[in-house]
Amino acid sequence: DTYHGRFVRRVPGEQVVEEAEFETDGSASRGTVTPTTTLTDAGGGTAVLIAHRTVAGPAARRQRVV
Repeated sequence: DTYHGRFVRRVPGEQVVEEAEFETDGSASRGTVTPTTTLTDAGGGTAVLIAHRTVAGPAARRQRVV
């Protein structure tokens, strides 16, 4: 199994948007996913939210997309 991807958007210290495509012999795991990682101040720490906004391929039928 392999994957490749690219950075779609980067805002230093705030947000990273990526796009990754998974390649595998198992058709259920193939597809493209676009995770968005958002960093916010959490009063002495950092809150990290990772939202997968796009899931394509057979995996999309099994997952709840946020």
